[in-house]
Amino acid sequence: MTRQRQLSDMLAQERGRRCHETSPLVRRRILLSERGLKKEIEFIDAEIDKLVVGTHVAGERRAAPLSARGWAKSSRAPLSPSCLNSVLLPDARLPA
Repeated sequence: MTRQRQLSDMLAQERGRRCHETSPLVRRRILLSERGLKKEIEFIDAEIDKLVVGTHVAGERRAAPLSARGWAKSSRAPLSPSCLNSVLLPDARLPA
């Protein structure tokens, strides 16, 4: 769970960096980093689910809202329109 939380924090930081970055090349590299972090989080979630199957925790984990799993992070700064689009459409292609 600690590693999952670390990865979720790293993902939130990368999203913040991408929102404020002006270089398309750097934005693309950050996007690739985000995708790798998402895959790692999914892998860890799957491993945790395997470990808790058949325990009383399994039902609680499935019933927990996403924010309880570390996905919903609040932003301290207001989001710019381009940043908001990148959060709402995380897999959108960036201009070259």
